[in-house]
Amino acid sequence: MSNFKFSSIKKPLLGAALLKTAPVLMGKGGSGEEGGKSQLGVNHLILEETPGHGAIICTPKEAETTTKTGSQLMPSDLIVAVDPFETKYFEIVFNVREMLVNEKDRVLLLLYSQELTQSPQIPTPKSINKFQLDLARCEVLGLYDIPAQSMFATNATRIGQANPASRSIVSLSVNLDTNILPVYMKKSGKSIYLQAALLSRSDLDAGNFETMILSEVDVISFVEMECPEDRHGFAESANSATVTFTK
Repeated sequence: MSNFKFSSIKKPLLGAALLKTAPVLMGKGGSGEEGGKSQLGVNHLILEETPGHGAIICTPKEAETTTKTGSQLMPSDLIVAVDPFETKYFEIVFNVREMLVNEKDRVLLLLYSQELTQSPQIPTPKSINKFQLDLARCEVLGLYDIPAQSMFATNATRIGQANPASRSIVSLSVNLDTNILPVYMKKSGKSIYLQAALLSRSDLDAGNFETMILSEVDVISFVEMECPEDRHGFAESANSATVTFTK
């Protein structure tokens, strides 16, 4: 097992630490196959993006898209439009959904990479989603400590009863420098790939990354000024409480 500790993950670059652990995990035996019945919050999460300051999220105009599952409100392949002359930074809000209440301390990671890998470099048998990011270029965008939680059972009321297996959503706001835009403009063919991962604090400290449950991989590319003609645009409203349709 790796000597990697929780304190090490505070550094932006995660890939080197995970790579030390990956060969150990791959050599444990067993198939390491991801699969099984889909159970939100048990064996996978949902990652979705909403626009923050200075950003417009562009989604396909078609009501149905192959990049959107039945549980997702937003497609997984997005374009973000930014006016680089209007602001020095722009904000994207990453929402990780369907985290079940758990009596263990856990850690939520928002990871990104500039490349995907053809086969998972870490097996995640507890997750139906595979770890698809290239570890060599993987960095931590967000790190969120989730303390142990519990929900008390309640009595039935006239209108119903609360489900004790409640789920939560964590929203991580990330400020991105507009200086990155020339590198990632859609015409350059470059995108960023993102995935959320959830595991217990003790497993993270011990380097047991095979216990992660993962979201799908979301893909973001960037354009300047406005959305392409085949996309709807959504932006943060003036009161920062809602998202508004732009075209």
